Amino acid sequence: MFRPDSRQPSSGDLEAVLPAAKRALLEAQWPGVFRREILPMLWEAEADFADLYHPYLGAPNKPVAVLLGILILKEFHDYTDQETLDAVQFNMQWQYALQLGLSDSSLCQKTLHNFRNRVMKSQKHQRFFHRLTGRIIERFGLDTSRQRMDSTHVMGAMKQLTRLGLFVKTIEAFLFKLKRMSKRDEKVAAVLEQLPRKFHERYLEREGYFSDTRSSLASRRVDACAVDLWELIDRFRGDTRFCRLKQYRHMQRLFKEQCDLLPPPKADAPAPISVDSGEASSWSQAPSPKSEDTHPRPSDDPTAADSPETTRVAPQAEPSAAGEQAGEDRVDAQVALKAPEEIPATSLQSPSDPDATFGHKGKGYQLQLVETCVPTNPFQIITTTRLQGAHESDQKATIPLLETLSEEGHKPKEAFADANYISGENLIRAEAMGVDLKGPLPGSQPQPGKLTLADFTFTPSRQQVLSCPTGQAPLRHQPTRDRTGQSAYFDRTVCDGCPFANLCPTFVNQTQRRLTWTPAQVAIAYRRVEQETVAFKEDYKIRSGVEATISHEKNDQGLGKLRVRGRPAVELASTFKTLAINVRRAVKYALKTMKKAVQTHPQAPKELLAPLFRSKSALWGLLKGFLKRIWDSEAVQIEWITSKAS
Repeated sequence: MFRPDSRQPSSGDLEAVLPAAKRALLEAQWPGVFRREILPMLWEAEADFADLYHPYLGAPNKPVAVLLGILILKEFHDYTDQETLDAVQFNMQWQYALQLGLSDSSLCQKTLHNFRNRVMKSQKHQRFFHRLTGRIIERFGLDTSRQRMDSTHVMGAMKQLTRLGLFVKTIEAFLFKLKRMSKRDEKVAAVLEQLPRKFHERYLEREGYFSDTRSSLASRRVDACAVDLWELIDRFRGDTRFCRLKQYRHMQRLFKEQCDLLPPPKADAPAPISVDSGEASSWSQAPSPKSEDTHPRPSDDPTAADSPETTRVAPQAEPSAAGEQAGEDRVDAQVALKAPEEIPATSLQSPSDPDATFGHKGKGYQLQLVETCVPTNPFQIITTTRLQGAHESDQKATIPLLETLSEEGHKPKEAFADANYISGENLIRAEAMGVDLKGPLPGSQPQPGKLTLADFTFTPSRQQVLSCPTGQAPLRHQPTRDRTGQSAYFDRTVCDGCPFANLCPTFVNQTQRRLTWTPAQVAIAYRRVEQETVAFKEDYKIRSGVEATISHEKNDQGLGKLRVRGRPAVELASTFKTLAINVRRAVKYALKTMKKAVQTHPQAPKELLAPLFRSKSALWGLLKGFLKRIWDSEAVQIEWITSKAS
């Protein structure tokens, strides 16, 4: 049942029970700033999470503001779940920051887990990120007119597997699932017992042994694993008890992405390579020739000697334990491994994280960050994030990031990005949104000396040419056949006498010269000229500051290697880690401001003594010290007093 936080300190709140000296220390450090500045913002966001609970049934919930604060502080310190629970229970700083009393400073692991799962499934963390970030921007008066963007590689808690390791782990995951099911179901135990002995020896009895081999033998074992994979898929194809398992679906996906099923060979064709499951000598045969493709491919073993040619292996047919076989054609079919270049970047990288993909930075995900870069800001803040697959291009994230910022009311006037974000289409769309997208273009510069579209004068919409470099206006305009661009026609009799005729990008026909372009091509031409100017280079230097933010988040906040796996969990963790950076920067600035205020305006004597007289114990201690000092002092000389009086 949802119940908002009362916002009133409990009777056991640390503010009421702590000595004044300790309370003053907490107020002068991050717990005091978090309690005064951030906690009220969390109270305002509680209503957004009310639909995660029943309106009137069930026990009252743990205050949502407290749970959100715990998740932020967890990433603030890069703690594990257990370290977080211990901090809530025993850390006085956490208790003071979250306004927890001694009696309610406890949290169950299940409460934290369930709340996090509800937030993850409802996707409310993105809305919460923008809400809290917007409140921080408003509270500290930050300017968002200039922002910079970049991306970084993010990997969940999954093991980096070779191609052989991927096959072995996927098969092991399915067989170990059957083994766990067999402890509760005798029928499953019988099915597992009927499996050929090779499956027990390779995958069940010694976990991971089959993928632990020399690189020279890896390609042969991948062939055998491909056969084993197809046999398991074929064996359990007709039984819904097993087909619905996610481990079985992973095997189907792996086979579809990595293997081909070939028809049986003709009678006069050479016999396919047979794989013996029991003899060690079968692994000592010469490996297949090394591929000429030296580029790493998804799920490919860089040390293995896999051949780009398809390798055909004949599966060993076994009687089905899940029903009748579909026919002799399935038993006699051949399994062929695909060449590495045929495997898509979206292929399965690990059965423990099926959402991960492959990109030039590695396996996993890619996180987009946008940060303010206004020099007059007291501190910079991350305004939005976006999680992508590792295979996705930065160019596809440029406009969605700007659209998100526009929806949240933080659209920049200038956005700085590297060459991966810049394209002619993005420049046009950003300009239509009122954003000046600044960044160098990828690719090489045009041939020096040649005229380009930048030398022509266009209308603001880039749909028509006003004049050529020598001032000649076109005779007419006409859309291209595919309607994606425009063509301008010039008088050839005038153009032939032009000194730049041989350098002009126009096409010559019998009576006219034709210039064809698209608005994106014009934007690219103008940008190539602009990016060579000194003013552009000086202005663009500010973009590199986002690299420091990414380095801090990966090295200090644990973004480089997360403790979770799966895209929803990775997105939730990366969002709260980014939000923790914003909170940390706001707290750091508030503490810095407090110290400057103390140095500029020193406390009056009564302000210094006020904490002492606010506590009876402190006052009594001061009085006892004063009386002891008098008692231990030497006797007063009467003669000295008399002489002083006279």
